[in-house]
Amino acid sequence: MTIQDYDSLVRDVIMYAPHCPEAIATHAVKLTCIDFCRRTHWWRYTSDPIDLEAGEKAYQVEIPNGTEPISVIAAWYNNTPMWPMGFSTKNRFQFRNLDTLSGAPVAFSQDDPTQVVLTPVPKNSEVGALVLTTAIAPKRSANGADRDMMERYFDCLIHGALARVYAIPNQPFTAPDAASAREKMYRTEATKAKIDANKALTAASLRVQPRHP
Repeated sequence: MTIQDYDSLVRDVIMYAPHCPEAIATHAVKLTCIDFCRRTHWWRYTSDPIDLEAGEKAYQVEIPNGTEPISVIAAWYNNTPMWPMGFSTKNRFQFRNLDTLSGAPVAFSQDDPTQVVLTPVPKNSEVGALVLTTAIAPKRSANGADRDMMERYFDCLIHGALARVYAIPNQPFTAPDAASAREKMYRTEATKAKIDANKALTAASLRVQPRHP
């Protein structure tokens, strides 16, 4: 994974909104990249194998510096996919027996994006048994985002950033109609990106190489 700074996006935003200060353009780009990641779950990080501890059900989500977790979208226990388990009444009823059991984990859930909870609770300590794939977004303090994402969806991100810039009232670059048009194009392209991301997750085949002490 390679991080690319926002400079190229900022330059294009200013080109289409020439009176926009660089600071405003940069802020619009940052917010758009964050929103894009949250909408699409396109930027993902797969952890190194994580050690399990007997009797411990909660594990910290590992992500790169400068990013924040959105949600764990896939998990594997010893190369076997685990079921995502929500906290709805329906899912709690379905998995009610597992909540009180210990054994080999078969499901995962979250009520905190920084942690994942395994069900059943692991009965044995195991080295490198758990792997998580987490949808992530850049922090507001970050100066860039995933290079592949920015290159592949460059136009989409420009649409989103310009929609934000044009929508700022009482500025030389204010353009409500253009803001609406850009927002529509951004949402359309982001929806396509989400479909691409879901297809990639479905087709992915993960091979975990366990660590050895």
